[in-house]
Amino acid sequence: MNYINQINTFYRIAGSVELKPSARMLYLALLHKNNQLAWIESFTCTATELEGFSGLGPSGLQRARQVLVAKGLITYAKRGANRAPRYSIFELTDDRVQFILNDTPGGTASGMANDTPNDTAGGMANTLTKSNQTKSKQDDDDGGRQKVFTLWQELWGFPNAIAVTDIDHWISDVGSELLAYAIEVAGKRNVSASGADRYIERVISGWQDLKVTTLAEAQAANEAHEQRVSNAQRQRGEHGRVKETLPDWAQDGYVPPKPAPKLSPEQRAKMKAQLERLNSRDNQTEVEK
Repeated sequence: MNYINQINTFYRIAGSVELKPSARMLYLALLHKNNQLAWIESFTCTATELEGFSGLGPSGLQRARQVLVAKGLITYAKRGANRAPRYSIFELTDDRVQFILNDTPGGTASGMANDTPNDTAGGMANTLTKSNQTKSKQDDDDGGRQKVFTLWQELWGFPNAIAVTDIDHWISDVGSELLAYAIEVAGKRNVSASGADRYIERVISGWQDLKVTTLAEAQAANEAHEQRVSNAQRQRGEHGRVKETLPDWAQDGYVPPKPAPKLSPEQRAKMKAQLERLNSRDNQTEVEK
């Protein structure tokens, strides 16, 4: 199973089969889990783990799972008390997509081949074209979407369910071309995987504030920002701040000097006599010279 193709196809049909956000989040969480397990045919996963991946609560998880099973996207089997249930995810081949869009009860991916008309691919293409008429051209650009996922995976590993949802929203808002550039900017600035989602959200919000709508405008805005940062760093290097010191009396912990003690009349008289004797000796020395 190709992870990127699976997600791209899923998003193309999610609106047509009226999947609510909770069902979408659970499906992406199951894809993420199966990807971790290197795409095995079926796998076990606890409710706690899926709730952590998807952000759903217990009741929301159950309802979303029922929807995915009913739509023919996954299978689910209980395994008794204190044992994680077993899941499998149908690969979204042309036959499986046709089956889901036609809402045919029962059946399996392998069993549909004999009952499927020879023009299944053409019929599916027409169905998908009609269901996606309200979507933007950029949102249907599989090549652009795949580039976004490839860039993200090269930098931070494949996005989790929450990041996948954000990516889809960003593509709807600004297009895959601008989003891919935002990811490139984050990569050049060594943004970590844990901070990637938040960083890209700030970049895109900044572009939207500047009314940026094209790649050229985004590149110009980023170059202007980098120039401002470079100028500020250069100014700090050439005109480093001189550390200003406060006078002693204004610094913390300052203790004023103690005033000189007052002399008594007797002490002053004694000091005066000593000075007179010293002066007398100095004068005598000058005469002898």
